[in-house]
Amino acid sequence: MKHLAIIAPFLIAACHHTASTHGMEFAYSKASSIGMYDPKSTSAGTFYLWNTATNRLTLIGEVTLTPGTQTQSRTLTSDNLVGFGISGLPIKESSIVEASLGNQVKTTITNSTRQPYFDAKSALSEFVIGRKQAGATTEDIVDSFRPRNPDYRIVMFTTEERPEEASFRVGSPEGAKNGSILFKVRLPSQDLVTVSSDMVSEATCGSADISSGTYPVCFTDVTVYDPYIQENGNIGWRTDDRFSQAALSQALRDF
Repeated sequence: MKHLAIIAPFLIAACHHTASTHGMEFAYSKASSIGMYDPKSTSAGTFYLWNTATNRLTLIGEVTLTPGTQTQSRTLTSDNLVGFGISGLPIKESSIVEASLGNQVKTTITNSTRQPYFDAKSALSEFVIGRKQAGATTEDIVDSFRPRNPDYRIVMFTTEERPEEASFRVGSPEGAKNGSILFKVRLPSQDLVTVSSDMVSEATCGSADISSGTYPVCFTDVTVYDPYIQENGNIGWRTDDRFSQAALSQALRDF
């Protein structure tokens, strides 16, 4: 797999007469129909405690999930990217830039296989049982998962996408490999943000295993759970489909 700098160069100039260089952060951005770009090649079954109030993650552990059917090798292109960041800008302003430019980014994976995994709720419950059997108290378990606090979620990695190559193409025609492109986005404050990006950036996700022909995990999907206390006193897991992708992407970049 070819190499890239994960942060592509950006220039942002605001109307208050200050100018500084920023970067577009592709790490943990999510391409529709492909998944979330994961340069750390996280294994499915890895899960975190997410404090949505502070937007901070804590690694809890890894569980074994049930593998589904792996796809045949295929090539896909996504026409929309969400969750990318602009270094130096807060999430709120980065999200405004994202809404304006997300459909200008095409993400392509080449010769890629996708392995989904299932039964995460059962795996989490078994993890809790194992902790108790190892001597953890109820207080220890509650402290790990915070089921009584509405600000906390569990983030579970559930997919392993392994492309031979992957790239991000920003507002450029097919075949273009070099050069940069400019965009202008006006914020609600009326500041005008000028964005300059490399036309093409290639995704880096580790090294392939040459002997087996296996490529590293480069994209993933996650499921977010809202932990709660059931009537029987055990922890349950509600799927949360309303979480902020922009906030989660930033939390993963910051971890």
